Amino acid sequence: MIVIDYSSSTTLPTTLTPQQSSGKFVVMQQVLGQNEGERFALFAPFATAEYHANIVEQFAVEQQLNGRYNNKRDEFYLQSDDWQIEGGGLWQYQAEQNWLRIYGQSMAYGRIEDLNELATALRTVGAFNQAKILVG
Repeated sequence: MIVIDYSSSTTLPTTLTPQQSSGKFVVMQQVLGQNEGERFALFAPFATAEYHANIVEQFAVEQQLNGRYNNKRDEFYLQSDDWQIEGGGLWQYQAEQNWLRIYGQSMAYGRIEDLNELATALRTVGAFNQAKILVG
């Protein structure tokens, strides 16, 4: 799993900042292509992601993927069969106490089928391998 943090203008794949933060996340998987089977957990603070769609759009721009918003601009649709949006939710991170809480669901993309499985995958990533990950 690759974790991408949109908390700052720079993508930080191995750390989350600041010390205490919260926001939304989306999990995507490349089902065809160069990184086939690779999952991406995309984290963004509430300040930069009013909708989960904002996270998907930012990722699409970085990956040079075509997509479009719906009329309400609360869903972003990828125009590629190479990627699958698994779902999304909310997160809280406390660096000092070293815990991450993942919970909830995305109104646009639905709930991650198994948050416990996601927590297990996140524990293998440098930013979280020593962190306590709370589900729910």
